[in-house]
Amino acid sequence: MKILACVSTAEKSAVIDMTTRLAKESASKVILLHVKPSPWKHCKGYLEDVERTQIDDDLKRLPDVLEQFVAIPRRTMQEAGVQVNALVLESEDPVDCILMVAEEEDVDLLIIGAAGHHFFMERLFQPSIAARVLKRSKRPVLVVPFRP
Repeated sequence: MKILACVSTAEKSAVIDMTTRLAKESASKVILLHVKPSPWKHCKGYLEDVERTQIDDDLKRLPDVLEQFVAIPRRTMQEAGVQVNALVLESEDPVDCILMVAEEEDVDLLIIGAAGHHFFMERLFQPSIAARVLKRSKRPVLVVPFRP
């Protein structure tokens, strides 16, 4: 079995704990995925060129930070005996990216975190990434609740 575990900052430990437990019990392979947003998606037209250049310089250092973001969970899972690979990808739409990786890697299960009791209210007004993945995925999705 192959599991795609989607991690971001807020729910990382809940998703990692659940994924590690399931992977060990089922002898599954795991792909850890963190999708970082495209840097200018939400601020087009709001920044001067000088500000963008300064921020672009800062963003060039970001890959090292993001690699560390998945490195610790990957190491934790490997120490638990789980076969794991990690990906950090950039996308304007994280849901599209998650679903693309799920298809390309032919995963059997997606695991994603959602903020506990806020998850269902969020679906009514502004669907979260977890809600959108749950709605659009053709593959089984396990939503792991967490407290923000």
